[in-house]
Amino acid sequence: GDAGQHLRALGDLALERQAAARGPLDMAIIPLWFWNLCSLPEEFIPQLRASTPGTAIVVMTDDVHARRRAMLAVAREAEGDALAAVRAQVGLPAQATLDDEIWQRELAIYAAADAVAAVTKADAALLDELLASSGVTTPVHVLPFTAWRCPEDEPQAPRGARSGLLFVGGSANDGNVAALEWLVDAVVPYLAARRDAVLSVVGAIDSETMSRLLERVPVGRVVFLGPLPGWHLEQVLARVAVFVSPVVTSSGISTKNVMAMQRGVPLVTTPHPRSPRTCRFNRGA
Repeated sequence: GDAGQHLRALGDLALERQAAARGPLDMAIIPLWFWNLCSLPEEFIPQLRASTPGTAIVVMTDDVHARRRAMLAVAREAEGDALAAVRAQVGLPAQATLDDEIWQRELAIYAAADAVAAVTKADAALLDELLASSGVTTPVHVLPFTAWRCPEDEPQAPRGARSGLLFVGGSANDGNVAALEWLVDAVVPYLAARRDAVLSVVGAIDSETMSRLLERVPVGRVVFLGPLPGWHLEQVLARVAVFVSPVVTSSGISTKNVMAMQRGVPLVTTPHPRSPRTCRFNRGA
């Protein structure tokens, strides 16, 4: 959830400060994400350049963030209509829409680094093109996203004993809100005859969004579990029947979809997050 991610970001800050206090570093690998709270490269690149100028700095990014922010803006303009958001993006090359404010910050970060590591070839190619057009010579490398199948001996409920649907995502992401609204309006009513078909939502959902969604469904058909620690989420995944991910503004790697596939949980999603950046049908997953 978003609260947990913010806490992890604070933990990363503390670890970086401890490392800097111990002495010069040969290399610093700094993940990039634009939190409301902080951006780690913006915080630490100036500190590392000042304290240990010989340290090689690699910024690791799992997305082209200016593109992602622009995609979310499309979803907002569509006023929650997920299909309209898809139609607005069909046929647009990835580089056609960038959030200018985020791109200026993103560009400055990449320009200040010694190297950039992207998690997909598509993102690396786009970043290469965007950096070159801006006169930035920082090399971009691919550090492939990898996933592994969970061990067979991990406790899992038998298929017949599983029940319910699971959605993972917080309301800070407009795409998650649009997906939840569609689930509540278009899917939950069709499951009325199945008493065990409860939609569980894991993630930080603000009270206004939660109230609005609960008003539209019978009592007990949607359950908000809030942000969960990893071990607790594993328990939920071990007993859920279907993982649902009807997102249409996905970019980069859809890690929640990979998480479900790792654990052998049936996944229902849209063509959008199954972009070639992640995998191809019947290949690589």
